Amino acid sequence: MKPTASSSLLIAVCAGLAAIAMAGCFGGRAGSAPPTRDSEVYVARALEALGRGDIERARADLSLALEFDPQSAPAFNALGLVAVARGDDERAREHFRRSITLDADLAEAHSNLGALEIKAGRPRYAIEPLRAALAIDPGYPTARHNLARALLRLGNAHGARAELLKLTSAAADDADAWAELALADLALGLYDEAAAAVERALALDAQHPVATRAAGDLARARGDFDRALALYAQAIDRNRDDADALVGRGTTLLVLGKVDGAFADLDRAVRLAPRNAAARFAYGAAILQRGPDEAGQSGAAAAARAAIDQFDQAIALRRETGASYAEAHLFRAQAHEQAGDGRAALADYRKFIELAAEDRALAGEVDAARARVDQLESR
Repeated sequence: MKPTASSSLLIAVCAGLAAIAMAGCFGGRAGSAPPTRDSEVYVARALEALGRGDIERARADLSLALEFDPQSAPAFNALGLVAVARGDDERAREHFRRSITLDADLAEAHSNLGALEIKAGRPRYAIEPLRAALAIDPGYPTARHNLARALLRLGNAHGARAELLKLTSAAADDADAWAELALADLALGLYDEAAAAVERALALDAQHPVATRAAGDLARARGDFDRALALYAQAIDRNRDDADALVGRGTTLLVLGKVDGAFADLDRAVRLAPRNAAARFAYGAAILQRGPDEAGQSGAAAAARAAIDQFDQAIALRRETGASYAEAHLFRAQAHEQAGDGRAALADYRKFIELAAEDRALAGEVDAARARVDQLESR
């Protein structure tokens, strides 16, 4: 398949879009040595029960652990894991913080608090507890995984790559680490390195969904859209709730002019991951390209306003991480024009030019935006 002529701009601004792992990893370790205290015995049993999915048994064991030792930091950490399993993230946060208060050297509690912040779409707040976990235990792989994921979410691909290189050095058989290293490499435009990391991940686990998705991102970045679509389909078959794979496939379909399929994928992605800035941006582009549900000027304006809402959210979500979103400003400018708001369009075109002026990959779009600003100002 070849991209449609009308999609050339979308290719330019989406070519570097690399999907990344959404959630952090939670974990509890019973310890390498056999538990020696009654409270430790019951915490170990609770973690085993939680691993089997037996939440009620885990709660009962932790209740006993706290009867033996009401100040047991591992028990409160495990209670946090139970709360996560039950979907009560606020209670989980309280338990992890209580655990840290009782024992500031419990790496698992710091790591789990960081993972919770990643899950909540607040990666900026995950960095401190994750670095604290690694200061306590540099060999704790879950904490290093989580730190890399938080850094990727914050747009710090260099920092994430550094952590993942450490992780793959310490555990060369960790398929997750190799898959995530591929995502960091993709974000940096290191396509050969990304290909090697994908190959290592798939050699360790041929069905690995993140590695398969990364292979799709790589194929899309290299312009092989048919292969990208096939790989995204495999990733989605392996994990139907993989919002990042849906964003990847939806963006590729949009580039190819298959707007209805793109809209369906991106609508689902936004529902699964409402705080995913890339999903919001791509969904807004799909709404804009799809056009109005009703005929006439009013329908076109309504579609533009719906797209603007998605771009607003994408920009706000990116701002929360301390980053900007030049591409979203460009697309929002076009949506404002379609909605008949020339003043707002001018503001967004100018913002795009400011943010993208030094980005050689967007040089053509910057020149076009400058020309459009001149046209709008001359009216």
